[in-house]
Amino acid sequence: MRNNTSQSRWLNRNVLLISFSAFFADSGYQAIISGIPLFLVMALKAPAYYFGLAMAVGYGGGALTGFLGGKLSDRYNKKIIVVTGNILITFLSFIGFTTVPSLVIMLFVLGWWSRNFRSPARRALFSDSVIREKRGKAFGFLHALDIGGGFVSSIYFIILLFYHVPFKYIFLVSFPLLIISTFLIVFVDEKHAAGIEEARLNEPRNTEKLKKSEKYKHSTFIGILIATALYGFSSFSLGFPVLTIAQRHGYIIGIGGYALLSIVSSFAGLYIGGSMARAVGKLSILGYLFAAAGSLVIGYAYTENFGILIFYAGAVILGVSMGVIETLEPALISLIAKEKEIGLEMGSLTAARSIGLFTGNIIMGLLYTISPLSSYEYVAAVAVVSGILMLILGRNYKNA
Repeated sequence: MRNNTSQSRWLNRNVLLISFSAFFADSGYQAIISGIPLFLVMALKAPAYYFGLAMAVGYGGGALTGFLGGKLSDRYNKKIIVVTGNILITFLSFIGFTTVPSLVIMLFVLGWWSRNFRSPARRALFSDSVIREKRGKAFGFLHALDIGGGFVSSIYFIILLFYHVPFKYIFLVSFPLLIISTFLIVFVDEKHAAGIEEARLNEPRNTEKLKKSEKYKHSTFIGILIATALYGFSSFSLGFPVLTIAQRHGYIIGIGGYALLSIVSSFAGLYIGGSMARAVGKLSILGYLFAAAGSLVIGYAYTENFGILIFYAGAVILGVSMGVIETLEPALISLIAKEKEIGLEMGSLTAARSIGLFTGNIIMGLLYTISPLSSYEYVAAVAVVSGILMLILGRNYKNA
């Protein structure tokens, strides 16, 4: 076991390795997430609901693979689960080598299921590496580098598009980046993570207070799962805003919106993770309700044919919401989960979101085909309800 000083540092070797692994992974596959709607709908001329279907099946099936990955990570070796899933994400790298929409969807689904399979295990391994009091900061740092990778992917995507590089070669850039991401996980020290967990489990505890705390934690946990599942019904792949902006202002401007969203999200996650005080309120308002506002701005900007600045304002608001949600959701789960079941409960979080996303992306795709504005209005309405529910169901968090 490491000494107390080593255990108390949140920015330790494991945090750096996992965070930079996330950075390289997102530098790779986020280019595909932002580029696939352009490739599928604008280049291959497939209808918009094909893209919605791809996202729905990817996220929906990902509910099962995410839950399975989380459960297996509690029973077996977390690092092996992360490495296996990370390698299989490379299915995404070869999407551009087919011009058949159904094969594009199949490769996306396989890659995304693999991503969901490894995500709960990675979050659990990450949580195990940081003492509970510092997990907000740690998850903020992880999100900053994670989404920072998405920003990098947007920059090289824009440059390569400017020089008319075919989509298949742009998407293939993700392959070596995913290999680097996997390589970094190999050096994560599981003994250090286990030492922090063991120290926490051996702390003296007040039995009566612990029982009361566990009751509040359970109710908060269920509340978060319900709210995040409902939010999933309003969520959409970030490829939709890219597509919306690109349809008005071209490929490069569309990817530029994704780059802006990513960098704002990165800084928002880094800032919001600095303190877990009033975390439920922040998640509800700056997370879910901001997601509703940003969606409406983009929807009306498209309908009214507004200029680039209005579209980008919507992207900024969405960036703030994404940074808050992606930082606070897993941080809250890590704080209220039982230490021995953290993988399972991270898997439950992934599954809850994915179940919602399955329906959300199908509805988004269908409504988008009819009217882009109606799809964003649907998103906003459900996100508002989710934010309100989070405030109600998560009110006991401060007592957990």
